[in-house]
Amino acid sequence: MLITLACFAAPGIPYMVSKLGASRAASTRQRLRTQSIESQRTTLRRELSELLGPVEYGPPRLLASTADAHFVPLTIVHRLLLGTEEGISVPMLLLSPTINSPSPVVIAVSQAGKETFLAERSETIARLIQAGITVCLPDVRGTGETREGTSRGRTSGDVNHSVNMQMFGETIVGQRLRDLRSVLRYLRDRDDLDATTVALWGDSFVAPNPADTDFNVRMTRLAGRVSLNHWADYLPC
Repeated sequence: MLITLACFAAPGIPYMVSKLGASRAASTRQRLRTQSIESQRTTLRRELSELLGPVEYGPPRLLASTADAHFVPLTIVHRLLLGTEEGISVPMLLLSPTINSPSPVVIAVSQAGKETFLAERSETIARLIQAGITVCLPDVRGTGETREGTSRGRTSGDVNHSVNMQMFGETIVGQRLRDLRSVLRYLRDRDDLDATTVALWGDSFVAPNPADTDFNVRMTRLAGRVSLNHWADYLPC
């Protein structure tokens, strides 16, 4: 089949997604502004469940726990295995200062997992601990040591799992959110942590785009025989 694809300069996908996200976030804040805090939470959970599938979680169960002192001075390292659902467990590290109890807590998550987080952000984590703040590093479903390989391609384990979950009305993001909420519940029940002071830290370990980054993607004109089975390969255009 002979087709012609005309492509022109247009804003890049990161730019468009950023603008769309900012617009929707602003609209949501405006809509929720008149509601009470509890009503806002209820609304957000309901709307998230429509996008992500079930987001409610069951009571977490501590399956295994060990503790020792190292990493930085005056630090206790807890290695935990937390049961979040039937047959699902979340391995996690809890790095606690010995000088401040109960302490605030920062929960740090990334696709690469807790070991990479420690390697890439060790200085920042050490400063937090020295300031009397506990750092929690959980490998929620499909991250770190619970990942199904490192590939993100069309035939990867992550994509296969994602497709299967969507057929059952769930998403990987929704499952990770449930795991994270279970971790939060477990941390709030610990006597050595301040349940009123919790922060979330997500990181991809990628350097920020420079201020002068051009997000406009150069488009080209393509004419000729194109296999419809692989048409997307011709569009970075």
